[in-house]
Amino acid sequence: MHGGSCVNCHGLDGKGDKPIIGCFSDTVNTNIQYSVFSGPEIAEEHLPYNDTTIKRAITNGINPDGDKLEPCMRRWQMS
Repeated sequence: MHGGSCVNCHGLDGKGDKPIIGCFSDTVNTNIQYSVFSGPEIAEEHLPYNDTTIKRAITNGINPDGDKLEPCMRRWQMS
């Protein structure tokens, strides 16, 4: 992860909800718990995530609808 990981921004529990250091002042980390990302409550924002779209978000910064994620979301290489 080259000095970072999901935990650094989203927390040990994945709930996020804290300001992103070094980003826009009003940007808050997203809750990335699988039950939330893949559940119906996310549908207000975009389609629910699945394993394939989670990997695409992490590696390419694209959500399930095909929209770009915030620039503060770092991109990571995954095998």
